[in-house]
Amino acid sequence: MIRTKPSYRQVREAGPARPGSVSHKTQYALRAEHDFRAAALHPAVVTGSAFIARLRTTSREELIRLIKTGLPLASFNRLRSDLDIPFTALARVANIALRTLARRRKEGKFSANESERILRFALLFEKAVDVLGNAETARQWLKTPKKALGGKLPLDYADTEPGAREVEELLGRIEHGIFS
Repeated sequence: MIRTKPSYRQVREAGPARPGSVSHKTQYALRAEHDFRAAALHPAVVTGSAFIARLRTTSREELIRLIKTGLPLASFNRLRSDLDIPFTALARVANIALRTLARRRKEGKFSANESERILRFALLFEKAVDVLGNAETARQWLKTPKKALGGKLPLDYADTEPGAREVEELLGRIEHGIFS
C-alpha cells in the first residue's frame, strides 16, 4: 500500500494523535505549512516574489532596513517554493523552529535575526542563479553534495554565516572557471 501525506483537513479532523495515526509533530508541521500558505495568499501581505525580485536592485541600506524591520511571512514561503524544498527543510536550515514560525504567523513578520537568515538563503539562491544560468540548475546545485564542502549539501553548509560565505566562494570559483 502506498502511503501519501495526509491533507491538512484530514489531520485537523483526526484530532490528537492516536496509536497508528499521524504523529503530533507531523500534525503540527502540516498545520504550520497550511497557515503559512494561507498567509502568503492574503492580499494585505507583500508577496515574496516582489521581495526576491528586488534583491538585485536593492541597495545595501535598503536591505539593512528590511532586515531590521523584519521580512514579511510571504518571503519565507516564496523562498521555499523558489528553492523547491519542503517547508520543514527550509525551517531547519534557516534555524527557525516550527513553533517560532507559528508565532511569526500571528505577528505577521520575522525578527531581525530570522530575517537575516532568510535573506542569506535568498541571496545565495540569487548568486547561484547568476552563476549557473537558471533557477532549475541552481536548485539542483544547492541540493547536491559538493566535494569542496566536505561532501555536504550547499544548503546545509550555508546554515551559518561562515558556511554561506564558503558556498559563495565556491560559486565564485565556478564563475571564474577555477576547478573546485
